[in-house]
Amino acid sequence: MKLFVKVMLLVLILGATGPFFLKKPDGDPWMSIDDVLPNSVSLTNQWGHFRTWLKALSSDLGQQLGNEQMGKTQVYRWQAADGSWRFSDKPPQGVGPQGGVETIFLDPNTNIIEGLPSEPAAEASAEAGAANENPGFIPLPMTVSPVQAQKMMDDARNIQTLMDERSQALDNMTGDSH
Repeated sequence: MKLFVKVMLLVLILGATGPFFLKKPDGDPWMSIDDVLPNSVSLTNQWGHFRTWLKALSSDLGQQLGNEQMGKTQVYRWQAADGSWRFSDKPPQGVGPQGGVETIFLDPNTNIIEGLPSEPAAEASAEAGAANENPGFIPLPMTVSPVQAQKMMDDARNIQTLMDERSQALDNMTGDSH
């Protein structure tokens, strides 16, 4: 294995340096060091393009940071005359900052749905009674009925049992071959 690695390294070195030493029919080498290294004009042009790109990027970032929150959505919240809360991506007409307009920045990668309020024990026991009386009743945190959930759990146990039996059968087959 060590010999193979050494031979491969030798082939790689010869392949990389060979064009510098091998000659074309006219007597010039296939490659020269000038072909590999960039000239100063090329480097200057590349640096100029990079600086232009960097300036454009920094001005874009400066504008976005001027909005206080980069990458977030700006939303306005205020309370209407009837007491309800209103939300909009544009500030409301006729309602000034002293009118209770609040600016909110929302991260689009965040879940903004509030959790359900905790229920008193009396309401929870009433719902439990409704679930027993109505088999189609689905409690709030579940997406399937308790009967369907029990069937799903039984199916999962049956699949696990089947997989355990198959694994045992495979182990027995491989154990017999040795």
